[in-house]
Amino acid sequence: MTAISVTSVNVLDNPSKEFLRVGYYVNNEYVEEELRDNPPDVPLIDRLHRNILADKPRVTKFNIDWDSAREASGLQSGMEVDS
Repeated sequence: MTAISVTSVNVLDNPSKEFLRVGYYVNNEYVEEELRDNPPDVPLIDRLHRNILADKPRVTKFNIDWDSAREASGLQSGMEVDS
C-alpha cells in the first residue's frame, strides 16, 4: 500500500529526565488499488485506512548521569527518595 501520510506516535517516560522513548509510525492509506494508484487531489477521508505499525516500534535510549542528577537536587550518593 502507498501511504498518504506518515505520522509518529511517541510514548515518553519522563520529560525532565528522559531515558527511553518509544515511537510508532502511523500510515494513512487507501485500501482500494484504484485510489492507491491514482490518489485524488483532495483526500477522501472515509476511504482512508489508518495502520499503526505496532510490530515495528522505534526505541531510543538516552543515558542519564544519575549521580549528577542527585547532586543537582541536593541528594547525596546512596540516599533514597520516598515516593
